[in-house]
Amino acid sequence: MIFKEHHLRNSFYKMNRNFILFVTLLLVNISAYAQSVITIKEAITILDQSIVKDYEMLGYKNPQTISSILSKYGYQTKRDYDVYRFTNYPYLYYKNCIIPALMDSGQYPYTPKPSKNGVAIWVGVDGYAITITVFSQSVFRSLKNQIKGTGFEFISTDYDGEHYNNGAYDLVCTSIHQKDYFVIISKQY
Repeated sequence: MIFKEHHLRNSFYKMNRNFILFVTLLLVNISAYAQSVITIKEAITILDQSIVKDYEMLGYKNPQTISSILSKYGYQTKRDYDVYRFTNYPYLYYKNCIIPALMDSGQYPYTPKPSKNGVAIWVGVDGYAITITVFSQSVFRSLKNQIKGTGFEFISTDYDGEHYNNGAYDLVCTSIHQKDYFVIISKQY
């Protein structure tokens, strides 16, 4: 009888130790996500800094502001990222993503795909909107949690996704095949 009690007590301690280890690893992963993903407020700052003339994005009002935001996350920059039959991003920022090879037409066949290491994210800016794309549901949830904290109110849900508005910006949260998660912020004109 004593052997069984001792055995049960040891297995209980092992379960608790494993649970504590799991929670610790989970918190470390969550903090890693928070350190590698641009915030909603920072995305709006980038969008506000864009200079658009004659429907063409020319650059930023203050490039140092943009580089200071993106450098703290370690994003790489790709200029004139034109996706075949989709859209053109004058500025595309990415981290832990694989960029496809250019086609003969000088366009890319698709948007960046996640690499196997780290939190993959890409941010496309075209002057009128900013698209934040993540490949992790937990990172997407983290972005969605920031939305209400930045003054956005839920408007509706339709085939495009969940729509939010704060009076100056429209925001849409959507996903494709539960693998690619998008937050698209656009200025209201």
